[in-house]
Amino acid sequence: MVGLNGQSVEDFIYSVDKAIESGFDIIELYVMRYFDTKYFVPLKNEFKEDNDFLSSDELLLSRVAADILLRNNGYESFNGRTYQKINKEYDFYADYYKGNFSGFNTLGIGRKSNSNIYPWQYANYRNIDKYNTAIDSGRLPIACGTRFTDKARAAKILTGMFQLPGAIDYNFVKEKYFKGESCPFDKMIEDFVSLDLVYRVQGGYKKTFLGFLFIEEMLKRIYDI
Repeated sequence: MVGLNGQSVEDFIYSVDKAIESGFDIIELYVMRYFDTKYFVPLKNEFKEDNDFLSSDELLLSRVAADILLRNNGYESFNGRTYQKINKEYDFYADYYKGNFSGFNTLGIGRKSNSNIYPWQYANYRNIDKYNTAIDSGRLPIACGTRFTDKARAAKILTGMFQLPGAIDYNFVKEKYFKGESCPFDKMIEDFVSLDLVYRVQGGYKKTFLGFLFIEEMLKRIYDI
């Protein structure tokens, strides 16, 4: 996690170093975000004034340095966030991510895990007592869920394309889910091109290195729409 209050660039790189030394198959990088919710969040109130956070330049430096460090130590990434070991013995996690990004059904069985059994998406209980009670009584421990609309399904497929190594086949999404109607993501794609986050290729679009680094911001824009 980069962007914690009081964290320096050196602190973050040290944490990446320690993760690499530990030999994890998957290492994920996230930028810390503080946001308001409908609930009172005391921690957020502490950060309304300027605090000891990394500057925008320092955040960018941290992300680029971590990318170089991870690649130099045998990891690869297609989405700017999830780094996996190259040529490891078992490729289960890599296959899982690729399947999930491609829109396949995925079943989460643990506490607070998420499942996509299309057209449904649902989450298990976070509370361990509620989770155990459901399991003990022979029920699925589902806490909440939603049925995908075509627009939400299009967003899910599109965010997956942004996180896979191939071209982003935007026309496929438009033709499959909007069938010639006005597509709500058109302006967003043009904005991404103008900001040098993606560029046009035969068959769609591809991320630039800048887009690779700012993948979370792009995914959030898709889900906001």
